[in-house]
Amino acid sequence: MAPFVRRQYGEEIYAIMREIKAIFDPRNILNPGIMISDDSELHVKNLKSVPSIEKEVDRCVECGYCEPVCPSKNITLTPRQRIVLRRELVSAQQRGDVKLQREIERDYSYDGVDTCAVDGMCQVACPVLINTGDLVRRLRDEQAAVGEKAVWTLLSKQWSYGTQLLGSLISLAHKVPTLSALVLNSLRKISAKVPLINTEIISGGKARTGLRNPHATVVYFPSCTSSIFGGSTPDAFLELCQKAGVTVKIPKEIAGACCGTPWKSKGMNDGYRSMRAQTGELLNKLTKDGALPIVSDSSSCTQGLGEINSEYKVIDVVTFTLTTLVPALKLRKIGLWRSIPPALQLSLELTMI
Repeated sequence: MAPFVRRQYGEEIYAIMREIKAIFDPRNILNPGIMISDDSELHVKNLKSVPSIEKEVDRCVECGYCEPVCPSKNITLTPRQRIVLRRELVSAQQRGDVKLQREIERDYSYDGVDTCAVDGMCQVACPVLINTGDLVRRLRDEQAAVGEKAVWTLLSKQWSYGTQLLGSLISLAHKVPTLSALVLNSLRKISAKVPLINTEIISGGKARTGLRNPHATVVYFPSCTSSIFGGSTPDAFLELCQKAGVTVKIPKEIAGACCGTPWKSKGMNDGYRSMRAQTGELLNKLTKDGALPIVSDSSSCTQGLGEINSEYKVIDVVTFTLTTLVPALKLRKIGLWRSIPPALQLSLELTMI
């Protein structure tokens, strides 16, 4: 704007502006050239270069709308900063600035890749709908070692044992918290991928089990998190369903099933495809090819199950409780439910779902 301020306000006012600027900033160190300048061609100099980097984020305008919703904004980088640094890395390569290139590459692995939550919240706030997590997932896939990928692929095929092992380790850490924290925090100095825990860790959960019910009107998909980290969500949900008269079934193979989010978020594409195929086949049978709705007790699982097959009707447990269980419980409380014929009860349940 500086070359056009004189034309906008006229010579007399512009001269006053220059006098004020000189009084408060005699050495011209405050935003030099931004509003006051003698260079009539300043607006076509020092133009910002925006090199093409990756298809996932090339359309970013660096507005920063994504930053307030980013979980890692106060830890390392925001989505905007992740993109800006990728652009700076390409610019350094083009200029032949090897030193800067190596510095960015050294720090980006942790600051840019490891600490991204890949939750997609940035896309919600982005005016051009960029999900920086798409970029990070691809980078994780490219940077992962062959052995790491093999382990995650094996876990996708033996997930029931994986959840039991992880749950047992957490229970062990709960019993000897001080020692566990000391060991893991020491290992974390070697690798940032080692989880950080404190002495307040709770006990791990129990293995998920199936629930057979040929007359069920809904399929319940308890999250892996309950078997790994503990919690009473599955028991509480089933108890509510029982009191509301809603019939539920759980896959008998549930212990080894997963929505695939752990693999997808870490960029373990081979393992994700394997788990997605297993769970998809299981749900096709159990939901009668999508005829029955699926209730998930974790928002990330709700999204993950929906991505496996967009034709599934996947409902978050909070929504299901509000729209189905609460009305049914109210009906039962006032004594009307028992007077309704069984066939009509089923119809009402399906309607409320």
